[in-house]
Amino acid sequence: MPGRPLSNNEAHDRLTQAAELLGEEPGETTAANTALEVARQALRKLAFALLVIDERAIQRESEDQQPGKRYQPHRSRLKRAR
Repeated sequence: MPGRPLSNNEAHDRLTQAAELLGEEPGETTAANTALEVARQALRKLAFALLVIDERAIQRESEDQQPGKRYQPHRSRLKRAR
C-alpha cells in the first residue's frame, strides 16, 4: 500500500540512495555493465533534475515577490509557442 506522496527533496534523496546502492563495480558481462551504467546515469540525472526544478521554483517565488515586476515568460517558452 503506497504511503504519502514524497516531496522533491525526499524523491531526490531516494534517487541518490538508489544510485549509491548500485555502487561503482562493473558488471561481469557487457549486458550487466551496460545496464548498471545506464541505471546510474539515469538516477543521477533524475536527482539533478529535481534540484534544478526546486532552484527554478525558488527563483520564480523571489521574482514574484518583487514589487512592480510583471511575469514575463522565458524566451525559450516563447520560441516553442510559435
